[in-house]
Formats: sequence, C-alpha cells, structure tokens
Amino acid sequence: MKLAVVCDKSYFAPEVFSSEDPRYKEDRSTCFLRVLKEKLGRMGTEVVHCADVAPEEALGYLFINHNRSWLQKLKKTGYRGGLFLIVFESELIIPDNWSPGVRARYSKVFSWEDPGKNEGSPDLIPYFWPNPFELKETPLPFAEKNKLCVLMASNKWKRRPKELYTERFKAILWYMKNHPEDFDLYGYDWNISAGKKIVEHIRNAVRRLKGTQIRPIDVSSVYRGNTPIKKDVLKNYKYCICYENAENIPGYVTEKIFDCFIAGVVPVYLGWDGIIDYVPPETMIDRKKFNSYEELHDFLVSIDEREYQEYIDAIKKFLSSEDAVKFDVNTFADVLIEGMGIGQKMFS
Repeated sequence: MKLAVVCDKSYFAPEVFSSEDPRYKEDRSTCFLRVLKEKLGRMGTEVVHCADVAPEEALGYLFINHNRSWLQKLKKTGYRGGLFLIVFESELIIPDNWSPGVRARYSKVFSWEDPGKNEGSPDLIPYFWPNPFELKETPLPFAEKNKLCVLMASNKWKRRPKELYTERFKAILWYMKNHPEDFDLYGYDWNISAGKKIVEHIRNAVRRLKGTQIRPIDVSSVYRGNTPIKKDVLKNYKYCICYENAENIPGYVTEKIFDCFIAGVVPVYLGWDGIIDYVPPETMIDRKKFNSYEELHDFLVSIDEREYQEYIDAIKKFLSSEDAVKFDVNTFADVLIEGMGIGQKMFS
C-alpha cells in the first residue's frame, strides 16, 4: 500500500529521509514526513510523493495545505480513495485552507485551530504543531551568550487583518536606530538589490504620507545572513524576538516559540493570547506587557543571571513534561495515522 503526499517535490529529496544533518530534522516541512514514513513503513505502508504513484495504487492522498490543481487532477481520474488535508498555513497565507467549500472535498481535515471551536465535527481532527524535541540543546551559560537579542524571519509582508509582519518591521527599525549593538537579524530576502532599494524608498515615502508602517530597507548594520540550522545560531543569544505571522488566531502556535525552547533561548512572544493554556507563561516574555520597544529593551537588559535562569528552568521543566508531548513530531505522526484510519478499516 502507498500513501501519496501532495507537496513540493523537494520534500522527498533522499537526504530528507536518510541524512543525520540537523537541518532536515529541524525543518517543519519535512521532519514529520521522515517520522511518518518510518512509522507507516513498519505497518506495511509506503509514503511516496504524489507524482511517483498512479491513483489506482494509492490508498490515499495527504495534502500539505490545499492544492487546487492536484485535487482537480484526481477528480478527473475518478479517484475514490481518501483525501486528507493538513492545514499548516493560516487564512492570512492560504485562504483556501479555510474555505468550507474546499474542506468539504476532503475525507478528513487536520487543523491546529482551536479545538473547542470544532467539537462534534467528525471530519476535523485537531493537532498541535509538530516539533523535533530530540534536537533540544543544553542551554549555554548566561555569561557565554554573546549578544542580547536576535530575530529570525524572512522579509515578507501581507496586507491582511491580524498580520504581524509590520510589528517585526517596527522591532527591526527600533533596534537599528537605537541599539544595533544588541541585535542581530537573520533570514531570507533582506539583502535586496540597489534597484529594489530605490523602489522601497519611494514606497516608504508614500507610506509616511498615508501614516502606515514603513519597511526596513538597508539592514546591513544588523543583518547577519541566512542560517541553515536555526538552533546553532539561536543558542548564542539571551532572547529571541518571536512573533507569529498573525495575532490572536485561536490555536495558531507555530514552530517559532519551540525553536527558541530547543535552542535554550528565551522568547519574546507575540501571537495568540491563548498560548498560555498550553505553554506556561513562565517560559516566555509577553511582548504585550510593554508599551514600547524602549520599555521592552530596558527590561531585557535589567534581567540578571538568576532571573534569566528562572526562564530557562521553566523551559526545561515544560519540555520534560507531558504537556510538551502533544507538540512533539512523533505525536503529530500518530494523529495523522489514526485520523486517516491506516491499520483500520480504511476511510469508513
């Protein structure tokens, strides 16, 4: 039997499943596929890319976010097997993930959205974001953390309600102006061309006239490039500016805060207020408690080694607790297998 996964072909590169390089285990796009493949392999089911199997050979298709073209392709073949959707991206990024009409075309939908909202819905299966806790580091001592604060994010932006991209811009701009010595930026697409810088300067002028948030352009004073393995960089900092892509979407708790925990760095968190129902507030610094970045910065530099260790100890305690198990990649794979009915009477 074969389970076909509808995703980018790069997710099935051989090294994803065989390499011990931490980058493949850390990447949330691929780490769960490795675990899922191992678990299903022991059950006699092979996990393959959708392009590598004929529909009549597939017991089901697992979609990593909605893919309209593949769904239409399967419909044309008359495929009648299981169709399973994993909702990773929020409505901010992929609106079709959240369309009732789209979801109705799937046998089951796996989603992180607030479970209490969907009680009694047999076709919607809640999950928690998968994280490779096996990679967790022993935190560096306070004195060995070279710098105060880091932010890891690509240079992206969406003009939609609840987005937090502009809040990241505010953090970057404030530190660039006031304390570049205490702040480093990592991520893709920040090192833009001279031509694009000119365009962005013009756009920023328009944004100022409209009273909207300007965007960082020349970030060379704080930008340190990309990093293939996040934990290897994060562990050198005391704090990480850790903002979700959107705020107050119930259940939307992504890998960002868990990357901090794995690396042994304290997150400055902004996202869903309900996170404290699942992750202890003692493990993080709540950005909303501060009226400005100056106030936040003053608080961060005021924390001594004893106070800092209290955050680290709370993180360690959480990661070793039963409450953290639901966020582990192995649990996520088990939720998928059970939800798809593999090993049971299929797709009843």
